[in-house]
Amino acid sequence: MDDNLDKEKLREVTERLNELLPPILEKIKDYAALANRTTDEEKEFSELVAIVAQSLPVIETLKDYFGSEINKQATAFYYHVKEKAAKGDQRSQ
Repeated sequence: MDDNLDKEKLREVTERLNELLPPILEKIKDYAALANRTTDEEKEFSELVAIVAQSLPVIETLKDYFGSEINKQATAFYYHVKEKAAKGDQRSQ
């Protein structure tokens, strides 16, 4: 049960990052493209970059988690199909 709770938390965090990061990254790109930023623009630019920098460890954790989950599922599927093929299943062969 605790493992499922952790998985659900990771999925919730992923959904929130998918909602929040794109507009932040777009704003960063806009500020980065400016030849001259005002003091307020520079301040907001720095704050947005800091937000993204703080998010990187969470993103790395999610990447590692989902990467290992996909690998586990692919391996399980491979062995399932291999077993069916060994039993003569034409489609699996």
